[in-house]
Amino acid sequence: MDSKYKNPDNDHTPWTSSDAFAPSAASHQGMVYAIQHPFTGKLIYPYKGACWPLLQDTMLKEMNKWVPYKYEYLNDDQERADVCGVSIDEVRKGIPAIILAIPLEEAKIRAKELYAKGPWPKFYFTNKGKGGIRRKTYITKVGGKIVTNLWPYSDVGHTDEAKKEIVRLFNGKKVFDTPKPLRLIKRIIQIASSQDSILLDFFSGSGTTLHATMLLNEEDDGMRQCILCQINEANICKDVTYERNRRVMEGYIDARGNKNPGLGNSLKYYCTSFVGKNQPKAATDDDKLTLAKKAGCLLSLAENTLYEQETTDFYQIYSDEKGHWTCIYFQEDYSHFEEFRKKVVELEGDEKSVYVFCWTDGSEFAMEFEYDRNVTVKSIPQPILDIYKSLNA
Repeated sequence: MDSKYKNPDNDHTPWTSSDAFAPSAASHQGMVYAIQHPFTGKLIYPYKGACWPLLQDTMLKEMNKWVPYKYEYLNDDQERADVCGVSIDEVRKGIPAIILAIPLEEAKIRAKELYAKGPWPKFYFTNKGKGGIRRKTYITKVGGKIVTNLWPYSDVGHTDEAKKEIVRLFNGKKVFDTPKPLRLIKRIIQIASSQDSILLDFFSGSGTTLHATMLLNEEDDGMRQCILCQINEANICKDVTYERNRRVMEGYIDARGNKNPGLGNSLKYYCTSFVGKNQPKAATDDDKLTLAKKAGCLLSLAENTLYEQETTDFYQIYSDEKGHWTCIYFQEDYSHFEEFRKKVVELEGDEKSVYVFCWTDGSEFAMEFEYDRNVTVKSIPQPILDIYKSLNA
């Protein structure tokens, strides 16, 4: 069974070649786009009915392991519609391609050097770099037991174990009646995720999913991220879900007085609320501004730039710890755009994502940044834009 796992590029462990694409293109249209081949310059699209398996920002990071890449709009709605199996009117608009950020000849030289030296990135090119794209599956990711439909408590824990786990975390206090066993949630995550997955728990309760995610990342050097959602009834979200994972990250003293070191990581806590439409009158400018600011928070989450640097009635600016920026402009005209543009251009960093709330496709705003190679103007996600436009109905 292990004979199909090889290590031709001196990677950290043997691997086998797997399909680079995932199914369900029609329902994942944001993951259907072109990637430029660093050896040939050709555009690679998923085959019909398929999509790229990772979020676009993650794919950009993967391709940057070969040579520098950037986002670029190609006007390729027809090609993407063909892949998705839908009409051009039905295909999702505003999805950029991942294109070489350096001249092709330079990209060829750098890609060939990496191919010769190794190890190759997870998404690699066949036929000495001249062929199609494939994905590595490491032998360490397929080991262990075969998944069965019977999980004994000796393997995955039970409710009594789960209650003792959370009581120990809260220094002997009983704060939640129905926690899930950590070993059970870890098993589920091991089966259903990869090391760079984003996990979402809509009913997070005491926060076991995030706790288990951090433990698993610690064990296998994973980079999984986790999003928890929980109604703050009786302050559960604040006092239990958040507090539990804060203690896991920073360290805590358990019920027996033992010091437990923290796992590190970072945690952001957001409280959401509804943005409704004023009735019977039309929505006010304040309604639209409130929605835009809340949408800006969502965009910062999507970009993984979680630190708010500046917020005005005209724009928001967020960053991460690596010099990546997310900048959102609120106005539908140029009244304060020059002030915003100047702020963006002066930011120090290699990646600046700009979003503009406007009625058009935003191309006139994008032109203002055409000489700044570090700026990528992106489309507001359609669901957010639809709500924003409905406020003017």
